[in-house]
Amino acid sequence: MRRLLSCCLLAGLTACCAPSLHGRALPADSRRQKPGRPATTQQHRPPARPSRLPRPEGHCLSIRTIDEWRAVDDYTIELRARPTRYIVRLAQRCHSVTTAERLSFETPDEWLCDQRSDAVATRRENCPVATIEPARKAP
Repeated sequence: MRRLLSCCLLAGLTACCAPSLHGRALPADSRRQKPGRPATTQQHRPPARPSRLPRPEGHCLSIRTIDEWRAVDDYTIELRARPTRYIVRLAQRCHSVTTAERLSFETPDEWLCDQRSDAVATRRENCPVATIEPARKAP
């Protein structure tokens, strides 16, 4: 009797928990779709992003190559981006740049440029970039 009862319970649970669509079994390759989205046989994938984006217009440097920085004053930052040193002049006074432990860069891609709205950011403020130029070597 116990075996019969456990077999009936097992069969009932299997029937109750099996996925179905109005009494019909779902196809084996069906996937859960988000509500409001039609089911498709192939998933749309965006094109792969290239490993390096093309250099934008203006004076730019790749933020991937920056390995050292130093704040000269509230308006100027010296960056070393392998193998060149650059002077970045800010469009306005950036009070926290001289005391900052870290800098980050507000850019739409991997390039820091002076011809668009890129900025150098500290914890307290964003400082728009005015110009970027290679540093002159000391004589």
